Formats: sequence, C-alpha cells, structure tokens
Amino acid sequence: MRSYSKTIAFLIGFLVFSGMNLVLVSGVETAFGDEKVPTIEELTGGKVKLGDVIDSSNVDLVKDYLSAGVCECVQKGMKLIMGEHLPTDKLAPKHFLDATEKNKGKAVIDENGTVYLQDGSPWPGGLPSTDPKTASDVLANLKFGWAADEYYFPNQWLIFNNSEGENYKTYKYRASYVRCNGRLKNEPLGSYPGLDNENYRRVAVFLEPLNMKGLGQFSIRYYDDTKNIDTGFAYLPAFKRTLRVSATTYQDNIGGSDILSCDPGLANDPFAYWDFKLLGKKYILTPATKVPFPEDDPSPLSGEDGYPDPSRVQYDVGKKFLRVWWAVTPVYILEGTPKEKHVYSKRVLYVPAPECWSPILQVQVGDIYDRQGKIYKAYIAHRGGYFQVDGSNYAQWYGFAMHDLQTGHSSRFFADTITYDRGSDPKSYSLQKLLSLGK
Repeated sequence: MRSYSKTIAFLIGFLVFSGMNLVLVSGVETAFGDEKVPTIEELTGGKVKLGDVIDSSNVDLVKDYLSAGVCECVQKGMKLIMGEHLPTDKLAPKHFLDATEKNKGKAVIDENGTVYLQDGSPWPGGLPSTDPKTASDVLANLKFGWAADEYYFPNQWLIFNNSEGENYKTYKYRASYVRCNGRLKNEPLGSYPGLDNENYRRVAVFLEPLNMKGLGQFSIRYYDDTKNIDTGFAYLPAFKRTLRVSATTYQDNIGGSDILSCDPGLANDPFAYWDFKLLGKKYILTPATKVPFPEDDPSPLSGEDGYPDPSRVQYDVGKKFLRVWWAVTPVYILEGTPKEKHVYSKRVLYVPAPECWSPILQVQVGDIYDRQGKIYKAYIAHRGGYFQVDGSNYAQWYGFAMHDLQTGHSSRFFADTITYDRGSDPKSYSLQKLLSLGK
C-alpha cells in the first residue's frame, strides 16, 4: 500500500490542477496584438542578438530580463538560446480570439478571479480581461482563459533528476480534461446543461511502471473553487476498488518529486488561499513559442507538425536543464503570499500579457521562496511550435520543470503530444470512464 499512497498523492497533485530591474511596458490598448514587443537586440542595445546563447559567462547582458529563479538556473549551468514568439493568431484559435473581442468589457470579476456576467451567468468564453488593472483581473485570465474545450495528453512522463543531473525514475501516464463552461468549439457551446456549476472534469491513468499500471483518478474542478472543493475518486487496480479521495492536499509533494500539488501552472490551488499583489507589467525572457527548424535545432520539436520528439532534446548539466529557445515576453507579475501556514513564504508568477496568450497553463516562469524568504525553486514551462485542429491554430505545450535551487534536484513533466478539442461529451468524463481505462 505504501507505493499506492504515494501514487494517489501524485494523481491528486497534478490533477487538482512559474532584486529585478526590468523595463516597464505600456498598457495594452486592445485585446490582442497591437503592442509591438521589442527584440532582445533592441532591449540590450545590440549586445545580444537572435540565436545567441546565454550562459553563466554572459548572463549579465540579460539579467535585467530574467526572473530570479531562471537567473539562478543559468548560474548553475542552464543555457538560453535567444528566440522569438509566434504571432497571436498562431498561439490561440480564432474562435477564442473572436470571443475575447465579442465579450470584451462584460466580465464581472470577484477578488478570487471567479468571473460572471452582469446577470450572474457563467463566463461565455474568451479572455476575461484584455487590459488587467488588478491582481484579480490576472487571476481571472488564469482561471477562465483556457483557449480550448478539451485537452488530451496521450503520453506524459514525470521525470526525477538528481543533483548530478541524472534521471533516476520515471512515471508514465495519460490525462485528459474537458471544460463544462466557456465552451467555444464543441457542442453544446457555453455551459453544458446540468454541469453549469463545474469548470472542468479530468481523468488520468498510469501506463507505466507495471506495478502502477491502471491506477487512476477522476476528479471535478468546480466553477467557483472557493465555495466547492474538488471532487475526486481513485481506482486501485490491485484491489479492483474505487475510493473517494481528498483532492485538496495542495502542500503534499507529487509522488516524492520536487513538485507540490499546488505547483502545476503555479495556479493549481484555490486563489482564495493566497493574498496576491500585482507588481506591474514588465518585459522578461520566457521560453519561446516560435521554433526554427534547422538541422541543429536543439528544441524537442521533430518538425512543423508541432509534435515534440524526446530523442532530439538537448540538455545541460547531465539531463537537468532543457536547452530551448527563449523570447522577450510582456508579462504581468503577481506576488502571492499564503494566508495560512505554508511551506512557501511567497510565490511570484510571470503571466503573459494578452498578446502572448496561449491555450493552457499560461504561467511561463515563476519564483518560489522558502519560509526564511530565500529563493527556493524555479518553475519553467516549455512550449514551442503550433499545429492545427479543423483549421484552428493551437500553440504546443510540452510540460514544465521545477528546479530545487537549494538541493540541486529537479523534477519535470514532459508531454510528447497534446491534442485539443476532440469533441468529447463532458458527461463521458466519469467514474465509469476511469474504471474502463484502469482495467
């Protein structure tokens, strides 16, 4: 039972679901794309150019445009290749951009980022705030700014990396999510009848190793997660049993990794648990969404189909740091401090501005501080390329890394494929589906 208890903690963690002197950016005047983002060459006065590699020997050239955690990672051996972002119409599908414009100015946002219309009905879709002025505006975008109705990860890995840079353990599983509100692509649009109090449902099942194959969880995230905690059920194949599990153990680590249940997207636990301050809008470097395709491309993309190929990934310091492209990004910086006792004293989230929005898990980088106020962990999401579903463009997302800067350990989620908007019925995401996948 010991291994199962750790695995249940892993499922709960992922499924309940990163001293700077930076340049200020002007406000966003329209929904998307009108603000010209400067290049790294422009920001550094020509000292750094597209394609240049940043490492510990020249990091001072860009340190004003790095989060504290990323700067620490570079000092410890990570390398950054200077790149660019895709245009907005390649990052998010047209129906999402159209809904954002159509619903502009209609969002009523509470202090925890929950969004309604003036008549009290759920948010119909699109980005709630195109010009955030408060922390709640940014939180609303994180909570309800998903740009697809369904997300399917047929293969994901949780990879454990030690202080020597060696991968010493790997879990493989399958996960999928379907939205119950704000639906823009798949029928029924808007709110799914009978599920209007839910935000999304998810099902995940382990594929490897053999002793955990079939173990899975079905869970529900409610529309206002400050009033209704997640509902969760786990299936234990060794006992052929299902049981109700707590889906709110946000400070537990995931399967013994460096990732806590609250860490995925740095926005996985209810926002009501934290006091957030909006520190401002800045330019920083985050993982790039545009990926060139030369023969020596170090990114994990195999070609213009947009699907990552793990065999092509290059690393630094053993397999600790993925070597990928980084681009100048306008971000809103949120500082969160816990309202109750927590293993973290502070989290700093770097949330992309609307012109750099993408379909899922939008926090690009994040800094986490321990109880003594010292930098503890660096969160880095990885993206690159895009592909089409029924003529709609979707940016690719292939996971994130959490680096423990104090011990040198790290843990990483890696997804070789993400599929959007398959058209599944939300009611098919159920305990019955969990059982059928787990057997």
